[in-house]
Amino acid sequence: MDKKTDLMNSNIENIDETKTPYFEDEYMNDSRDYVEVTGNKLYLALYFLIPAVSSGMFGYDIGANSSVQNKGAFKDTDIPQEYNLSDIEVELLTSSSLIGALIGSFLIFYFGDWLSRKGSMVIANGLFVGGSFISSGVPGGTLGYILLIIARMLFGIGLGFSLQSAPLYISEIAPSALRGPLVSSKEVINMLGLLLGYTMGFVLNDVRYGWRWVYLFGAFPSLLSFIGSILMPHSPRWIALITIKSHNDIDEGKELARRNLENIRKTQQTAEIKSEVNKIFNLVNVELENEVPFLTAIRSDFIVKRGLVLCIVLTFFQQFTGQPSILYYASTVFQNAGLDNSFASALSSIGIGVVKLIATIIACLYVEKQGRRPLFIIGYIMMAISLIFLTIGYINDSKILSWIFIIAMLVYTSGFQIGTGPLLWTFGSEIFPTNTRSSCMSIIVFLNFLFNIIVVLTYISIQKLLGAGTYMLYFVVTIICIVFIFLYVPETKGKTLEDMATIFKTSWIVVDTNQIKTKIKSTLRLK
Repeated sequence: MDKKTDLMNSNIENIDETKTPYFEDEYMNDSRDYVEVTGNKLYLALYFLIPAVSSGMFGYDIGANSSVQNKGAFKDTDIPQEYNLSDIEVELLTSSSLIGALIGSFLIFYFGDWLSRKGSMVIANGLFVGGSFISSGVPGGTLGYILLIIARMLFGIGLGFSLQSAPLYISEIAPSALRGPLVSSKEVINMLGLLLGYTMGFVLNDVRYGWRWVYLFGAFPSLLSFIGSILMPHSPRWIALITIKSHNDIDEGKELARRNLENIRKTQQTAEIKSEVNKIFNLVNVELENEVPFLTAIRSDFIVKRGLVLCIVLTFFQQFTGQPSILYYASTVFQNAGLDNSFASALSSIGIGVVKLIATIIACLYVEKQGRRPLFIIGYIMMAISLIFLTIGYINDSKILSWIFIIAMLVYTSGFQIGTGPLLWTFGSEIFPTNTRSSCMSIIVFLNFLFNIIVVLTYISIQKLLGAGTYMLYFVVTIICIVFIFLYVPETKGKTLEDMATIFKTSWIVVDTNQIKTKIKSTLRLK
């Protein structure tokens, strides 16, 4: 047995290797009615909150960076002033945590199943704490600037780990009826982190070395999440995956999964929990029996190929419709629209954060009622309309059009949070088979950060080159995205993780194109 398997075994207490068959007949032929158990929602919310806070540090990082890296945001001294940074050096520092996240998502691709969802979050929170402390204590000068970039990269590696493992853990412990709202609610915590980062920058702008305190404050929620992630149980689906993959005793694996699931759901419905665990183990066993190398799976398994292509394209659209530039350079965007510096800082920190939080809550409330597809499309339509008014407001310097610009900006961010902001992670965490879920999510996280870095690194340069045309470029990409979702993205609401295979076995196009053509001809009277 290799070292990788040894380490995976060490993650599961009381499960030893055995030569017994993977499944007894009673499990393989389990024909009992399968009913998911919701259990105690309060305890389920607690186990949701721990990974959600870990993932929410991404929001805090965005809010903090937007606050501390804006020239003139702090009355005492800010980062560009203290280190005498050029625009390119500001862009590099802004992107440093994203570069770290890119590295983290690459590492988690190879070691995600090995470390477990729980183990990945422990490491992520440890990196958040360390990165925050180092960022707040770096000296001045060139050495300090280099150390600050390294510290933000360490923080970013933690982001790569947490953004892959947190939605997976939540989706694997949640009943199907609550999975959409819970995974989407992770984005609520993310927006609270964003609002907190913005607010800390605004509140501390009069404090000496305020930007250092903004970075330091990020260590405290991370420390709480670090302790919580150590104490929380492994997800039943990960236990099933590692038990079968490592040839451990199936009965002991099922018993551990049952205890963990009962602990998470806080329920005494033992028979129903056993039935749910049996279904999980049966499915994972079938998936592993048909397992092929990951690259082969992408080429030969239509379900994996289709899901991965959809998520990659959705990730591209999420970033290249302009959202990263709006977040990271919010104050700069408002200043370019003709608003004074202090008002721009207040609006970008408090206004955008509050609006995004409210919009995310709306998405969480309606994700299971309305479904993924409608919210995706509604959100992008809001963004497209807003981008038109952002262009108009940017061109004209009048006070009225400046307010139109502000309103359009807030509607734009609302559209993002109602739609693709939370839903990309909900959709991505639920559509892949268990044996490829970790790797596929790692690719999505990796590309998310890669595309994010490209947008952030090029925004200032593109904005100086195109001016208002920047928003029209984002508008064109948004329209293409709406068409893509309408044609190719299936609805997954109310489905168990085990039901996704059936949905994704169908053709690429999810609408009846002939019927659409007929309706268009009818509308245009071209029969």
